Amino acid sequence: GPDISSYPFHWVAARVGGSDTGYGPFQWVAIGLAACTSMTLRLYADGKQMPLEHVEVAVTHSKRPAPPLDREATTAAGTIDVFDLTVRVRGSLEAEALSRLEAIANRCPVHKLLAPGGLVQIVAFERMP
Repeated sequence: GPDISSYPFHWVAARVGGSDTGYGPFQWVAIGLAACTSMTLRLYADGKQMPLEHVEVAVTHSKRPAPPLDREATTAAGTIDVFDLTVRVRGSLEAEALSRLEAIANRCPVHKLLAPGGLVQIVAFERMP
């Protein structure tokens, strides 16, 4: 696949779907979304002095039929990209703190960037043992 460089880093990209030599374009987007979500949660928790010990974010990408454009429409206008996130956190966090962290995860900058043309949704937000 093509080489991508951004000093001092170097990556190898692959076709859509990825390969054993590199990640595909949608995988790179998913990696960015996971990293941004994790960093957003960490920055917020640190700023609020929440006892957040660990964050894991898993992202899957799929294409789904777009919802109808209006109530009378019977067919969708093509497909949309859907990014489903599973967020797991560890720490002595009360239910209110967990709820607030889930709301903050939905406000990560990459999430905001992707949401207008697709769907970014947290499908699970859970406490780790």
